[in-house]
Amino acid sequence: SGQDLHSVQSDPLFVSTATPDFHLQSGSPARDAGVNVGLMQDIEGNPVPAVPDIGAYKYTGKPQAPVGIIVR
Repeated sequence: SGQDLHSVQSDPLFVSTATPDFHLQSGSPARDAGVNVGLMQDIEGNPVPAVPDIGAYKYTGKPQAPVGIIVR
């Protein structure tokens, strides 16, 4: 509802919600908008910096393999 001073109400710019691929695109408002709660890495093992992204995946700028497909 935007009633909180720190609320963000906008499209998070996921790569794809249809696939689904919830990695962030480069222009996502969720990038560097999180709160440091002491996590050292994201769900994929990428390091989380002092100012994390909002969500399970840290934006890395690298192309991501489609979710659910193993690349060898």
